Order: sequence, then C-alpha cells, then structure tokens
Amino acid sequence: MAKYNRSITELKTKAALWWPEELKSKNALANVLPLLLKTQEDFLRLIILSKNDPFQLFDLIKVAKYPSNLFLKHLAVLADYGGEPI
Repeated sequence: MAKYNRSITELKTKAALWWPEELKSKNALANVLPLLLKTQEDFLRLIILSKNDPFQLFDLIKVAKYPSNLFLKHLAVLADYGGEPI
C-alpha cells in the first residue's frame, strides 16, 4: 500500500522544482490580459445598462451570453482585489 503521508524531504526527492519549457510556453499563452482588454467595452456596457437596478445585471449577463468567469475577472481587476495572480 502506498504511503500518502510523506515528509517535505520525501516529497522533494520526487518533485520537479522547476517548470519545464513546455509548461512555460503554455503559461505564456494563457495570459488573460489581452482577453480582458478585448472585452472591456462589453463589460462596461453591461455595468452602464444596469446602473438603475444592480440586480438586472444578472439578467443582462444571461441575455448577452457573457461568460461569468470573464465578468468575475473584470470585477477583480476593477476592485483591484487579487489582480496580481491574473
């Protein structure tokens, strides 16, 4: 039976402590900033349209078929909360 409760020393003997070039290049392609810049106008339009009734925003997101994860990323940048990992 495998031992699942390993110490840090045991884990270090099996771990890769660096990112292979393949993963570095995939990570570079996964940058979300260009997507946020491209969709910023749509995000702002949704906010503007719902300014009289904030709860209407949820309906607008559904009707516009705007991805909720993208909307959340825009909010994180707007609030400057957790934008560093993006």
